[in-house]
Amino acid sequence: MPINIRPQLPEDAQRFYEILNNKNFIFLDIRPESPQSEKDYIISLHTKNSEIQNHNFSILLDDYVIGGIGVKIDQHRTFIGEIGYFIDEAFWGK
Repeated sequence: MPINIRPQLPEDAQRFYEILNNKNFIFLDIRPESPQSEKDYIISLHTKNSEIQNHNFSILLDDYVIGGIGVKIDQHRTFIGEIGYFIDEAFWGK
């Protein structure tokens, strides 16, 4: 069961919507309104990523999206950044 990451794709929107709207998912205050709104957000990231040095990836287990991970680099201090991730509840603790 290989785990891989790849750049986020609009096709990942449905899985992200499901993961982030899980009632037990309390670690991020992100609740997409619909799969389409999540898809629009992912599409908008492609522009934002080049402007503000965000790098967003999907986490895959056997080519199945189980979460996301992102890195944001500070525009003015490129030696400072943030990393965040989320994983589907079915894979917590594994």
